[in-house]
Amino acid sequence: MHYTKALQLLTLKELQSGDPSEDYRWRWYFRWYSKTFHTPLHLVYDIPKYDIIQAYWEEHFEGLDETQLALELEEALKTDQELEAEALTKSADELETKKFAEMAEKEEQASKEKALAKQKKAREELISKQEADRKATDNLIKALGDFSEAVKPLTQPKMKARRLPGLAIPKASTEDPGEFSLSFTDLDGEEQDL
Repeated sequence: MHYTKALQLLTLKELQSGDPSEDYRWRWYFRWYSKTFHTPLHLVYDIPKYDIIQAYWEEHFEGLDETQLALELEEALKTDQELEAEALTKSADELETKKFAEMAEKEEQASKEKALAKQKKAREELISKQEADRKATDNLIKALGDFSEAVKPLTQPKMKARRLPGLAIPKASTEDPGEFSLSFTDLDGEEQDL
């Protein structure tokens, strides 16, 4: 393996470990100093470590307000036992939060599945109802056709209607509505007034 690849893997391992080595931390401080004060990195290695760390903390604290400074002071005065207890509490809280998030995710997934099942059931019921309505409509159309065929002989006249001799359709009168005339056609086809 090429040494650049090996260094890349070592760096990734250091970062993923969550607790980088002391050498890695010093290299980080050197890089920080070089970037912050525009000093070539190879020259930073010759500066006493005390000066680099002092510059880091001074730079860090100068950018904070009074409240943040008080919190930093409180954190700096904690003993190793207090820091370990906090780490354990934080770890337990993170585990509890993770379990809660997993439980909430499972509940949400179950809720989604339930909603999908409900939608599927409603869709199936609708399709079933539509199928039943289609069958009922088909049956109704068939029954109407059968009924139409059954009543057809009753609705068709057996003989043609014809005009009987002697009856005439009254004509519209232009006379006064109080007077009216009645006429009929005799057997010879002549119209007679009454």
